[in-house]
Amino acid sequence: MAQIFISYAREDEKRIQPLVSALEKEGWSVFWDQHIPSGKTWRSHIGKALNDARCIIVTWSQRSALSAWVHEEADEGKQRGILVPVLLDAVEPPAGFHDTPAVDLSRWDPAAESVDFGQLISNVREVLAANSVSTTDPPIAEPITVAPDAFDLSASVGTKPQPLLLPLALAGLVLAIVLGGYWIVHVRPSGAGSAGDFGVLFGNEKNIAAAQDDIRQAAGKGVSPTGLYLRKGYYAGIAVVDSQTLADKYLEIIKTFRPDAQIRSMQDWCPSQRRHDGFIECVENQ
Repeated sequence: MAQIFISYAREDEKRIQPLVSALEKEGWSVFWDQHIPSGKTWRSHIGKALNDARCIIVTWSQRSALSAWVHEEADEGKQRGILVPVLLDAVEPPAGFHDTPAVDLSRWDPAAESVDFGQLISNVREVLAANSVSTTDPPIAEPITVAPDAFDLSASVGTKPQPLLLPLALAGLVLAIVLGGYWIVHVRPSGAGSAGDFGVLFGNEKNIAAAQDDIRQAAGKGVSPTGLYLRKGYYAGIAVVDSQTLADKYLEIIKTFRPDAQIRSMQDWCPSQRRHDGFIECVENQ
C-alpha cells in the first residue's frame, strides 16, 4: 500500500518522474503508474491505490486542469482532507480547488535546494501525520447484557396486543413500496446498468457532440450497447457489461481511438442515475 498517490495528466509523465524520485528519497512509498496491468480493472488497481493512500498530491498543469480524471482524484483527496496541491505550470487551480494553497514547483530544479519543494515536503508530512495508521488493536467493546424479557412486550404492557402496532407496520410497508417505486422509475431507469456491472468509459467531454461522436466510433467497431452519461458536468460514452472478460475486450477496442479509456465499477462511478432525453445523469447522493 503506497502512502502517497500522485494525480497527473498523462502528458506530464516525464515531468512527474523527478518529483516521484524526490519523494521516495524522503522514505515514502509513491503510487503514480496509471497503466492498468493485464487482467486488472480500474477499481482493483488505480482505484484501490487511491482509496488506500494517506496523501493525494494533485499536480495542476495546463493539461491536468482540463482532465476530468484528475479533477475526480483531486476531489477524492479534498473530501478526505488529504489533498496536497502542486503547480507544475503557472495556472490557476480549477474552480472548487482554490481553498487549499498550492505549492509552486513550476520553476523547481530537482538538482538544487528549493524552498518551495521544502514546503511541499512539510505539507506532505503534516497530512501523513494526521492520517497515520494505528499499529495497535482497537479496544474490545464490553459485551452488552440484555435482560431475557427486554423484547417481551407482554412483560410491560400485558398480553393484550397493542392496537397501534398493526396500523403503524402497514403504514411503514406502504411507505417503503412508494419510495422504492419512485427510485426505480425516476432514479434508476431500466436498461441503465445495474450497480454490479462494469462500465467501459471512453471520453470526458464538456461538448455533448464530441461524446456522441466517440459513441458512434465505438458502435462502428462492434462495441454494443453503449450509452451517453453526464457526470459532474462532463459527458462520457460508456459500454455497460456484466462480464469482466467482455469489459477487457471492449477496453482493448476502444483504446485504439480513446487511449484514456478505463474500466470502472458502475456501483462506484454512477450509483444513482436519472434518465434524460438522450443521456443518463449520474446523481450525487445528498
